[in-house]
Amino acid sequence: MGQQQLLLLVLGIVIVGLAVSTGIEAFEENRKKSMIDRDTQEAVQMAAEIIAWYQKPTAMGGNGGQSDLSALTMETLGYPQNRSTSSRTEHRTDTQIRAIYRSSSAPIIHIHPMPWDVDDATLVEIAVYGPDPACMTRRTAIYQESRSGRVFDSGVHENPDPTRCFW
Repeated sequence: MGQQQLLLLVLGIVIVGLAVSTGIEAFEENRKKSMIDRDTQEAVQMAAEIIAWYQKPTAMGGNGGQSDLSALTMETLGYPQNRSTSSRTEHRTDTQIRAIYRSSSAPIIHIHPMPWDVDDATLVEIAVYGPDPACMTRRTAIYQESRSGRVFDSGVHENPDPTRCFW
């Protein structure tokens, strides 16, 4: 083979290698975004179930529009309850944890992978400030490993419209 043919062969191999590595990177990024979108969709569905439960009459198993949401649990929404603390109820599967935190201003839904030690584990969080779909706020955080453990933005959600969005 001549030098020109060898040069073209090496150049072809380099181009194919770059294309494969770029494709793998794009696939991994798309996988992460797909997981976040899936978890966000489930959290929005759970938020809609909270709104429906709030507006359903008490005779039909709902809250009847009462502002007290203390009875809200995972079982209330039809999910088996695996764990309960004073402020949170959880439903766990082999791959995911869904939790509802009851706060004074809004129920907050957390969905994150199970187990916790998954690389680049995503957390989807939705706060529901009132019985209106416009009263939901969303935040997605990606856990990062540090010496002290997992770190993520745990700031408070902003109520989109305090004059309209309240229970």
